Amino acid sequence: MKWVDLEALVNQKLDPHHDVIRIKYFTAKHASFKDCKERRNLLKARLHRQGKYWLALSTRPKIERVDGNFKKVWKRGRFLKLVTHGKKNTPNCLVANEDWVEVEKYEEKESDVNIATHMIYDCCKEDIDCVVLVSNDTDLKPPLKFARYCLGKRVGILSPAKETQPHLKRLANFSKIITEKDIRDAQFDSPLYDANGDKIYNPWTSKVTPKPLS
Repeated sequence: MKWVDLEALVNQKLDPHHDVIRIKYFTAKHASFKDCKERRNLLKARLHRQGKYWLALSTRPKIERVDGNFKKVWKRGRFLKLVTHGKKNTPNCLVANEDWVEVEKYEEKESDVNIATHMIYDCCKEDIDCVVLVSNDTDLKPPLKFARYCLGKRVGILSPAKETQPHLKRLANFSKIITEKDIRDAQFDSPLYDANGDKIYNPWTSKVTPKPLS
């Protein structure tokens, strides 16, 4: 979800009787490639966009950013070969061959744990009676279940997918889908002004070139 004002998005999806107290945004700074100058340069635009978006979010006092991290992992798998049948009504398919390959990947870590921890912590406070998860990740069923059945809080799901996962939908008191129109209607202005009056431009549409990484 690019350049989305999360406060505006949540307010337009929740019913008018909901009074949003705080919004927590769980993220991680994009991993830096220290071993290859070319890959570091490929990263500069991504870091530039992320930094500008974080600045935009900082203009909303109800939004708190919670950082995880990226970790380098190695995945092993087989090469896939496309098999074309060339026959009508016969779909092409991917077939694994005998060659194996190891791939270096960077995966976001800690975010699920951070979400669960903050959810339970916030539910233990007396200033909220409802917690809303903006996700469609079924790994977050346990803290949602605990919040509803052990702590007595109402639970809502705002799903960025086309359909809410059935396990989450059954667990929630209410669930709604975030549509493409919702995203368009909840965009930050560009330029956006911070507390000092400095302009923050949408990095996905502006032509400002990020500085190279050293």
